Amino acid sequence: MKNSRREFLASGATAAAVGIVAVSLGGSASQALGAATGKKPGTCVLCCKCGQVKGSDLCCKKGAKKCSKCGLHKGSPGCCRLDGAKKPVCLCTYCGEIKGSAKCCKDGIACCSKCGLHKGSPGCCRITKEENPCAAMAMIGACGLACKACPVMKAGKCKGCASGKEASAAMVEKKGCKVLKCAAGKKIDYCGDCKMFTKCKKIIGKPYAQIFVDMQAKKL
Repeated sequence: MKNSRREFLASGATAAAVGIVAVSLGGSASQALGAATGKKPGTCVLCCKCGQVKGSDLCCKKGAKKCSKCGLHKGSPGCCRLDGAKKPVCLCTYCGEIKGSAKCCKDGIACCSKCGLHKGSPGCCRITKEENPCAAMAMIGACGLACKACPVMKAGKCKGCASGKEASAAMVEKKGCKVLKCAAGKKIDYCGDCKMFTKCKKIIGKPYAQIFVDMQAKKL
């Protein structure tokens, strides 16, 4: 199944050609975005050992002063924010907060005039400077649609979505989206990961056209 999906992408009939992203065909956001654009997307991750941007010059730097409260590098992006995380933590490239946290993409937060991310967030003025590829990554909804291509977001009625695994319970409830709720309930990232993708009535017309679903069924 996965090989046939990759072959479909390689054939040039990418989801982008019909106004949606390659994520709808399954796989992770990074893999799908890379397949659709030919570029390897960046990631902005905080090191759980020092709190700095993972892989940066300051990451796990010897002799750096440590915070007496959390033990991470004093003043680092993750200082007193990671709360004893045992693995690297990813920052949201749209708000600068820790991805999936209660503050992530929260409404009404003041934005930084320099970088546009949440003012004072771990990623404020750090993501665009240290991890520029991260800012260029597409925000992908559970449906597989690139949020920037979604008319609801263009109309200013939505600030973006997340995959089924990444979406918090609060986001699922607030959005009220049947597709997101379904993906979260099944614990899958995108509709393309579901065995019922070509037979699901929830996605016909919203956001997929019947002709596209039929094409998927034929290819898969």
